[in-house]
Order: sequence, then structure tokens, then C-alpha cells
Amino acid sequence: MRSVKSNSSDLHTPLSPPETPTGVAPGASLIPVLPDHIAACLFDLDGVLSQTASVHAAAWKGMFDVFLQKRSRLTGEPFRPFEVGSDYTAYVDGNFGGTACVRFWRRAESR
Repeated sequence: MRSVKSNSSDLHTPLSPPETPTGVAPGASLIPVLPDHIAACLFDLDGVLSQTASVHAAAWKGMFDVFLQKRSRLTGEPFRPFEVGSDYTAYVDGNFGGTACVRFWRRAESR
């Protein structure tokens, strides 16, 4: 593995455009060639090709509702389900999984 030395002035130096590969005319588009047995290549576009937020929210709701139902049975407190519209936005969206869990469990404990 090669290490790269840098200093703080490097952070402010604009990057130069990549060099044109040998044998390719400047301005020509480069089209990747896939092996014959691969018909397509999809990139993770985080919600562009599919509605990943709704899938994530449903998965979080399923997990938290199980937790909240068990907690309700153990404490005798009424069961209040995870609300995708408010709880997902407030505690999960934009957070790492562990952080989302801690934030939501703290909310559950404070009720």
C-alpha cells in the first residue's frame, strides 16, 4: 500500500482534470465494456432507482414495534407504535443504526 504525503496547503489546491488515456481523442466519451455474461451494471443511487427510504422506514418500524410491544408487556405501559411519519424522521433518518437506536430508546424511556 502506498502512502500519500500531504500538507494543509494541498487542501486548497484545485484538482487538475484527469489526463486523457492514450489513444482516446480529447473530449471523447469513455464507455465501460462489460464482460459478455453481464447484461447491465447498476450503481447504488440511494433512492433514485427505488424508494429506499420507505423500505428503510418499514424495516425500522418492524424492529421498533417488536421492542415497544415487549416493553409494554414488561412495564404495563400502553403500547405506542413507532410512527414512520414522526419517529423515523426525528430519530432514524440521517443517523447511523446504533445512533438511531439509542436516540429512539431514550425517547421510549422518557415517556
